[in-house]
Amino acid sequence: MKTNSYPIIPDIKDKIENPLRSSPSFLIIIHQNQIIPDIKDKVENPFSSISSFDRIRNLPEKETYKQVVQLLAKKLFKVISDAVPGTNEVLSVHKIVYFLNLLQQKVDLLLEETVIAIQILQRFITQQTDKDAHVLDLSNVGMSIIISFILSMKFSRDRMPKNKFFANMFNIPIYNLNKSESSFLRIIDHACWVQEDFSSLIHSYEIE
Repeated sequence: MKTNSYPIIPDIKDKIENPLRSSPSFLIIIHQNQIIPDIKDKVENPFSSISSFDRIRNLPEKETYKQVVQLLAKKLFKVISDAVPGTNEVLSVHKIVYFLNLLQQKVDLLLEETVIAIQILQRFITQQTDKDAHVLDLSNVGMSIIISFILSMKFSRDRMPKNKFFANMFNIPIYNLNKSESSFLRIIDHACWVQEDFSSLIHSYEIE
């Protein structure tokens, strides 16, 4: 399944106007992806993670790989849909599951990294509100999700594919991806750590 357009997340000072637009296909998430606005201004993959995707401590045996992935996809969808009205027009739990499975196949994504990505994205949403930035919308939801996962993996791994690898995977101009990552980091004040226990976080998603 391919989508239409992949613009940048705009600078915060230019958030009314989108300074850059491009038209690569985006595989799964949404129809348009703008660059994340800058808060100060308003291949082959040789890498793999150190453990398998379905390894996580203290999960009950009944919770299979598919069940946990589905749970995390639902949580990610809820985080976005609570912050962006109309999310269900461009995004679905099914598309997020596809996205997670794609990253698992290409870069051996871990469940822990998915949890971290969700926490980073929640931090981004909170910080943009606190800073009166309000840059996340339907046009850059896909880009924001991708950046949150890239940052999660960079935080978790000693060796990591370069951004060019992900730009090629999702058919995004590398400038757009790099600009968005820089802007995202400014909004979250470069805070990519997660202190909570992963298993506890996952079980908290179950009861929401």
